[in-house]
Parts: sequence; structure tokens; C-alpha cells
Amino acid sequence: EPMAFSLYDDPFVVFRDLEGKLHCLKDQCPHRAAKLSEGQVIDGKLECLYHGWQFKGDGKCVRIPQLEEGAQIPKKACTQSFPVIVKSGRPQ
Repeated sequence: EPMAFSLYDDPFVVFRDLEGKLHCLKDQCPHRAAKLSEGQVIDGKLECLYHGWQFKGDGKCVRIPQLEEGAQIPKKACTQSFPVIVKSGRPQ
């Protein structure tokens, strides 16, 4: 499950991919500014609740359901990602 948190009033979301690796993204979908933390993780990708856009742990958008078959996902359809360090089993 995605988990929201803020740091210095900036919103973030963390989630785990299929391998269990922890990822941190800006908690804002680039499409309509919906909170990604209100979405779900599907096949290791974070899916926006609003229109179903899916993001990998590096912030790259890999699925936009509304695009026609074979259409390329725009480069600006990504969100910012941040490194996560885990020490003693806890994210730092």
C-alpha cells in the first residue's frame, strides 16, 4: 500500500515494487495533481486513483489507459523520484 508523508510541507509517497524495494515519489500526479498516495500498487507500479496512470519507482510513467494502442507516453508525464536509504530495517 502507498504511504503518504510530508517533509518541510512537501508531499511524498513511498511504496514497494514487486521485489520489495522501497521507492519515494512526489505525491502528485503530473496529469491532474491528484495524490498518488490515494492510489494503489499494481504489479509493482504506483497507479493514480484519478485516471489510472502508472508510475515505476524511478518516477517514469509506464501506462496511460487513455492513450491509443501504440501511442508513445509523453516524457513530461513523469513525476519526481527521490532516493531511499534503509538502515536497520527502517527507511532513512
